[in-house]
Parts: sequence; C-alpha cells; structure tokens
Amino acid sequence: MRLLPSRLLVLLGLALALAAFGIGVAPGCGSVANIECPGIYDENRIGPDGNPDPCCARTLPCPKPGAGDAGKDADAAADADGGPPCTGMTCMDAGSDAADDGGQDAGDGGPACEGACVPLAPLSWQGPALVWVGPVGAAPGCPDDAPVQGLASGYHGLDGLDAGPASCGACSCAGADGGCALPEHMTASNTGCDGGGAPVPVQLPFDPPPAWDGGCSSFDKIQPAPCPGPGCIRSVTSDPLTLTESCAPETAPASPTPPAGFSTDAVACLGVTYPTCGDPGLTCAPIGASFRTCIFQLGQGEACPDSYPMPLLVAEGLDDKRACTPCACAPAAGGNCRATLSVDVDAVCSFSQFTTNLGTTSQCFDLAQPAAPLGSKSLTKMQYTPGTCSPSGGESTDGGVVATGVATFCCLP
Repeated sequence: MRLLPSRLLVLLGLALALAAFGIGVAPGCGSVANIECPGIYDENRIGPDGNPDPCCARTLPCPKPGAGDAGKDADAAADADGGPPCTGMTCMDAGSDAADDGGQDAGDGGPACEGACVPLAPLSWQGPALVWVGPVGAAPGCPDDAPVQGLASGYHGLDGLDAGPASCGACSCAGADGGCALPEHMTASNTGCDGGGAPVPVQLPFDPPPAWDGGCSSFDKIQPAPCPGPGCIRSVTSDPLTLTESCAPETAPASPTPPAGFSTDAVACLGVTYPTCGDPGLTCAPIGASFRTCIFQLGQGEACPDSYPMPLLVAEGLDDKRACTPCACAPAAGGNCRATLSVDVDAVCSFSQFTTNLGTTSQCFDLAQPAAPLGSKSLTKMQYTPGTCSPSGGESTDGGVVATGVATFCCLP
C-alpha cells in the first residue's frame, strides 16, 4: 500500500474535521463554499496585511488576479509524488517559501515594495510620514505616493524662530496741569496762635461764603467783646489753599516692530504604507527626493525611539504677545499755591485789620487789634506754580512670542 505524504494526511484530517461541523471546502485555495466575491475571485491572492484574501476584501490596493500562480506552481512541484494540488492551508506553505526573500516576490501574493522598507512606528507614535525641511517659500509639493498634505501643512522649524523685541516709543509727560482752590473755613479765637490769652478757649466761625471767588465778603463777620475778657478775639486761623494738578503721559512715535516668523519651513506628507517587507517589524513606506522619513507625535512628545533617532520640533504658528509697557506719569512734585489774605474791620474791605500770605498749609494769624471787629475778608494775588512730572513705561516686554501647535517628529538618519 502506498503511503500518503504527511502534508496530505494533515489536509485529510482537516477536511474530516470540517465535514464533522458541516463546513465544505471549495476547490479554491483557502476559500469557503459560501463566500461570494463581488469581483474577481483569486484563490492565491494575498491582502495588504499578508493574509489570504481571495476576494480582495481588505484595504486596497490588491494584486491583480493571478499574481499568486507562482505559489500554486510551487506546491505542485512539491507534490511531485503524485499527490493532488494544494488545498486549504497547504497553499500558505508555498507562499511562505517565497516570503523568505523579504516578502517582495510575487509568490506570496503581495505587491513588491516600490518605496523603502522602514521600521514600524512604535506604540504612541504615528507615521511614517515624509517630512521636508528647508528655507521659507521653497517647499516642494508632496510626492505622488504620499499626496496627503495636511498633517503638518504649514509647519515651521522651531530652531528658526526669529522674533526681535518690540519697538517702543519713548515716554514723556506733558506739563503739569492744575490750580489752587480757596479755603472753605476760617475761625476766630479768643486765644493767641500760641494758645495763650484766655483760660477758656472760645472759637467763632469767620468763614468765607460758599463758592468764594476771593472777592470782598462780610459773610460771618464778628463783633468781638471788649478786651480783656473771654470774648476778646486775639487770632484768626485759615484753612490752606488746596493744590490740584495732574500729569498727562505722551508717547513718541516708534518704528514698526519687526514681524515674528520662522526661517525654516517644514511640510509633512502622508501616503499608504504596506506590510510587504517580509519582516513584521518593517513596513513599505513611500519615498521622495529631499524628504525625510519620520514618525510623529502632537505636542512636545517623548524622546525619539532608537529606530527613528533624529528629533525635529515643528510648530503650526506663533502667538505674538510682544508689546510695550504703557506710558505713565508719577504724581507731580514741587507745585505750589500762594495768595494774599486781607481781613478788614469794616464790611467793604477798606480798613485792614491784617494782611498776610496764605499757602498750602493751614495758618494762624495773631491780631494787632484784638478789640477791633472782623468785618470782611478778601483773597488776592493768587499764584499757581506747576510741579514737575516724571514719566515711566515704554519698555519692551520680554518673551512675547510663543510657538503654537507644536509637534515632535523623529526621523531616520
């Protein structure tokens, strides 16, 4: 009795097992009887993932029908002892023989790699992609095999960021603008300015009229009691003149701030990769003249893996926050107000009791004639001396340009 080949024995065992579950094996290699292909059926076709795909049901592209004939011929030669042609899983044995040359033979049913066999992207990385880096405005179009420009369209190399300081105009201040407000209150007292003259202090109002303009006024006139006595008026105290002024900042014209930008551009192009390099750690990626092969992560990602050791940081754009500190002025210093205060014994400012200079501090005046009436008052010779204003600001802020949309690329050497 003739012994059957071991491979045929395995096949017969598999067929019996399938028959036990009611599953029939069709004459096509690796096919099941109830599969209906919408297009051309090819029992030896291998899909892009390296697995049998007689209906080309996986992601395109698929090889043309008949591309797997070499595998069928290889099995026929292996069964020269008279056994039947390959069926079921035995067809994959012939394909694996051809895969030993790197997976680029037509015998495994996969297309030859017309790009470059490169390492797969590790977990948490994407790609590979083609990346071009060069001068601004010189970027080429994406290669035909990697036409998708969008992942990093308009990216720029961070090492070429050019952002000088903001140009700021010098700050100055206009002259102080202000004036002097008249006193609102005056008080007559039976004591002198040193506090002496009466055991019991008495104070009487000798105020100017509301909204006083300094003109002669008999408002709150006082007729003192005879001296000596508790009602004898010996002094008058006046509120000070009130100085009010402000400083307005000014900014000198400045030259325009140089625009921030990059001196290098980077463009990434994506294409389809295929696992047809015969090594589960490699993939067939597109190539392009002057393009690098890189994997990528959004953000400032992890350190580059050993398989793609060359780092490249790129950015989509800039957030330009360069500015100048605003111009300002410190409060005016050194300003002053002075006026001449006259107090008269009559009601029409014709007979002076006393005349003195009034400033920006409260003042007390002893009366030369304590028993004389306080009949009227007037304020003349108002003089305002402006203070000086000190400017600040007009300085460039530091670190005002930040790259946005950063991505990390790691490239092959």
